[in-house]
Amino acid sequence: MKRYILAPVSLIILIFFSGCASTPASSAEDVAAAPPPTATVIPTAELPSISVYELIEGEPVEVLDNSGLPAPVISKNEGDAPEGAPSLPTAVPTVPPPTPTDTPVPPSPTPAETPTPVPTFTKPALPNTSDEAHYWMIRPIPEGGIVWTDKSYSYGSTKGNTLRTHHGVEFFVTYDTPVLAVADGTVIVAGWDSGENVVGPEPDFYGNVVVIEHDFLWRDEKIYTLYAHLNKINVTKGQRVSTGDQVAISGATGIADGAHLHFEVRQGANTYADTRSPLLWLWPFPEDGTLAGKVTFENGELAYGAPVSYRRLDGGDRRVYSATSYADEAVNGDTVWQENYAADDVDAGFYEVYVKIGNKKYGDEVWVYPRRTTFIDIVIPNP
Repeated sequence: MKRYILAPVSLIILIFFSGCASTPASSAEDVAAAPPPTATVIPTAELPSISVYELIEGEPVEVLDNSGLPAPVISKNEGDAPEGAPSLPTAVPTVPPPTPTDTPVPPSPTPAETPTPVPTFTKPALPNTSDEAHYWMIRPIPEGGIVWTDKSYSYGSTKGNTLRTHHGVEFFVTYDTPVLAVADGTVIVAGWDSGENVVGPEPDFYGNVVVIEHDFLWRDEKIYTLYAHLNKINVTKGQRVSTGDQVAISGATGIADGAHLHFEVRQGANTYADTRSPLLWLWPFPEDGTLAGKVTFENGELAYGAPVSYRRLDGGDRRVYSATSYADEAVNGDTVWQENYAADDVDAGFYEVYVKIGNKKYGDEVWVYPRRTTFIDIVIPNP
């Protein structure tokens, strides 16, 4: 696919919302960087039920109790994770009839067959979100720590063309911070990133690394999470883990230039080429939502590395924040969303979302809802 240089012409804007609720990367020119948010408790309690209705522009629109914002339309094309598979029946031993002799000999029963274990896939549930959002993972850092993702080197970005395209997200924690399993599963890799454990683009890339295969499927494909640059690993290959179990402590092994946790979501296969944006999987904070969408040219081609800015219009923090569209084809959009940019930890509210070329903006105004994903397509002029 060709790489284009952005230049102003005309615009087509496609916007739509999806009923669900999940990060920005390097800043564009004249865009102020956001300060790190304060530590926030990982959501564990159920959200309040939706029970208030208001009449907006002549149409009844559902709103959230705690925000008063109109709720987005829930897509009718939601994908359900598979329900639990039925257990195999236990084989019943068969006994042959007695041998017709004067002294019947008790027959030896046929040994009972051992049924093959059938995995039970349990779909995690974050209250009041649809399946399409698949917010099925807690943050991998304990409450009270640095539980937000780094915005300067987000999924699919290059940190201003200074680093390779990022296949995950970073949590900038200090050495020996507990690292938690984000969902139930089985450890399939626990050791140094080399030999049969190579899970990075080359040996020794991730240093000490843990990979978990989770107990649910997404669109009939397995989901894996990867935890890298660890100082010490606390689990072994084949071990079962539950959501919130400590699997390691953070470090700076491999090619890391300082202590942090590198976290990935992989779909379909445990390979470096099969990553997806963690921003669309990790639970949003209770008052936050996620922005996602596509930046394309009028001819339908994806725009790589396009600066996407967003600014709140209804009060609150009025500063401009930024993300970038994915730098190249090395990373993947979500199976449902098919996005090429995303931003997490976005305060719920009314936003202007745009790509600025010269002195002209291409974008629109959208609502961001708590624990939902707001999707917006931005179409910019052909080069």
